[in-house]
Amino acid sequence: MRPSIPALVTLLVAQGARALIPATPGEQTRRAITSMKEKIAQVRSSNLPPRIYIDYLIPLPPATTDADIDPWPGGLAQMYPYAEDILRDILTGIVDESSRDAVSSQVVSVQDCCGFFIQESP
Repeated sequence: MRPSIPALVTLLVAQGARALIPATPGEQTRRAITSMKEKIAQVRSSNLPPRIYIDYLIPLPPATTDADIDPWPGGLAQMYPYAEDILRDILTGIVDESSRDAVSSQVVSVQDCCGFFIQESP
């Protein structure tokens, strides 16, 4: 029995959507790095200094279970070191000749777990 056209279209759309959604936090980070490097190359080709705002949803740590989330006392504070590692990976990945040690960070708000990260080109 052959699937109907709407079912086939739904199946193809679902398979395409699955390819767009990263399966792991590491894959999400790699895709972000690739996307940003492409954007930086595009901006540089127009002879403009690359200043890019990055909006990145920090994934939950892989070891997180449903019981960890609701309620999650101190959740943001616990996520900050995890998020800091990811941001260092991203900034190191997009800046040529950089290292994780060259990323500077500053805590902006301890209560809100807000930080500011900088990685400058050499």
